[in-house]
Amino acid sequence: MTVAEAPATGQPTAGVWAPVVGASLSDFELQGVDGQTYTAADFAGKAMVLNFWATWCPHCRSELPTFQQVYEQRANDGFVLVAVSVNEAPDVVKAVVDEEGLEFPVLLDSTGAVGSTYQVRGIPASYFVDRNGIIRGSHVGAITDAESLNKVIDALLE
Repeated sequence: MTVAEAPATGQPTAGVWAPVVGASLSDFELQGVDGQTYTAADFAGKAMVLNFWATWCPHCRSELPTFQQVYEQRANDGFVLVAVSVNEAPDVVKAVVDEEGLEFPVLLDSTGAVGSTYQVRGIPASYFVDRNGIIRGSHVGAITDAESLNKVIDALLE
């Protein structure tokens, strides 16, 4: 998996934002499991993996240890991993965050509106965003290879 290999998720239509390679990150406002409200602007200037997931999804759960490991290694490099739980109760998500010891921002998209904006059709789904807030790639499926993920992050930080 590399940023260059990640396919676009669709083509933009006139006047409608689409999560395609080269598009600016669409703004969002979501509450985190920590009780704080987050917007896309809170992560400005950082390379980001924006991941959509659910607690009931085994592939989503399988990537959480890799995400935590890479986040611990790269958090001081100008990188952030943001996990957006789609259509789930806050207490269920919080229990998994605590169980897995997740330290990166985990946000709650309880209505699915942000997932819909990002045209998430299957989970887990990740978008790779550079420091300028530009989507550089996407990936549907679990990301469990820390070395490959680190290479993507390196490219986003360039």
